[in-house]
Amino acid sequence: MQLSHINNVLHVEDEVLIALDVETTLLEAGVKRVNHVATRSDAFMAIESSRPDAVILDIEVLDGSTAGIAELLKARSIPFIVYSGSASDGSERSYVGAVSLDKPATDADLVGALMSVVTGGLQA
Repeated sequence: MQLSHINNVLHVEDEVLIALDVETTLLEAGVKRVNHVATRSDAFMAIESSRPDAVILDIEVLDGSTAGIAELLKARSIPFIVYSGSASDGSERSYVGAVSLDKPATDADLVGALMSVVTGGLQA
C-alpha cells in the first residue's frame, strides 16, 4: 500500500487496455480513485472540476498533444508523470524535466515514478 496517501489520480490515456492495467496497478498500490479520460478536453474538465493529487499523462491522445495539459499542471503545481509509447522529439518544452516512463513499464516502475513526484517533491 505504498500509495495509500493518494486519493485521486487522473490518467490521460486513449488506450483502454493500458488504462485498465494502470488502474489495477494503482488500486493495488493503495490509490483510492483513478479517473481515466481519453481526450485533452476531458482532461481539462477533470482538472477544473476536481483537482487531482497526481496525473499520469500520455503525450498523444485522441484529440492531439497533451502539451497544454502539462503546462496547466506545472502552473498549478500538480505533480505528474509522462507515461507514453510516443517519444517526445525534444521540441516540445512542456515535457522538459518531467519524470517519464516508456510504455510498457513494470508495475514497480509506474508506482515508483508516481511516488517520486508525489512524495519526493519532484515536479515536472
